[in-house]
Amino acid sequence: MVEHDVSLAISIDGPSEEHNRFRVDVHGKGSYTRIIENLRRIKRIYPEYWNAKLTSVSVYDWGTDLESVEKFFEKNSAIIPRSVFVNQVAVLNTDWYRRYTSADRTRMLDNINKLRARYKRAKIEGNSTSY
Repeated sequence: MVEHDVSLAISIDGPSEEHNRFRVDVHGKGSYTRIIENLRRIKRIYPEYWNAKLTSVSVYDWGTDLESVEKFFEKNSAIIPRSVFVNQVAVLNTDWYRRYTSADRTRMLDNINKLRARYKRAKIEGNSTSY
C-alpha cells in the first residue's frame, strides 16, 4: 500500500472493550490488539505514510460509553490516525438494538447532547475540538 500510495481507513471504535463489541474476526475474537499493534508498526516503519494516508473510522450504539471513547481517542492520539467518519450502528433493517432498552437509548442521547455542548463550548472559546 505504501509503494502504491494507497489511502487506508482503519476501523477503531475506542478502548478494547468498546472496539471488540463491534469488530470481531471469523472466530468471534476481538480485533483490538491486532489493530493497535499494526498501527504502531505502520507508524514506526512508515511515519510519512501514517501521517498522510491513514485515517480512522468509528461506530457507536446505545451501549457505547462515549466518555471512555472520548478519553481513549484523546489519550491515544499519537497512535490513532485522525478520525474522518463516526457513525451510529444503523437502526433500520437490523435487530441489533433489541439488546437495549429505551432507557439505554435515552442515556445515549443525553450523552451525545453533553458532548455536543462541550464541543460547541470549545469551538466558541477557541479550544481544540479534535483529537
